[in-house]
Amino acid sequence: MQRAGGRSAGARGGDVNEARLEERRRLVALQRRIGDGVAMPIRRVRPSKRGADAKPRRAISDRQLVDGVFVEGLTISGLLKKQNWGLGGATVQAAAAALAAALDRLSGPAPRPRMAAAFYGTRASWPVEEEA
Repeated sequence: MQRAGGRSAGARGGDVNEARLEERRRLVALQRRIGDGVAMPIRRVRPSKRGADAKPRRAISDRQLVDGVFVEGLTISGLLKKQNWGLGGATVQAAAAALAAALDRLSGPAPRPRMAAAFYGTRASWPVEEEA
């Protein structure tokens, strides 16, 4: 079956697949920029210090932090709570700083500003010489 514009109906599926592949490539590139670092590493704490009935914390990777906040819609505190972290100010600040660093990497390198200069007519010289 020929469609308007000269394409057959079957050719359209290739366009959709190509678009999906391109989106997948872009997603993988963004995930590589985030990296596989650990945003919130686990430090060893004695059970007597953290409490006998406390659940063990889990490390939070940079990717989990970005996905939790921007894909799952969690707050930083909600993500920390989900991973059994305390909600102290220092912990939330550390997670926010790790999220900011991951987003900086995600945005990629900053473009260099282009410098340009244009001169119209004669260039002024300094100091200006006065005519006698």
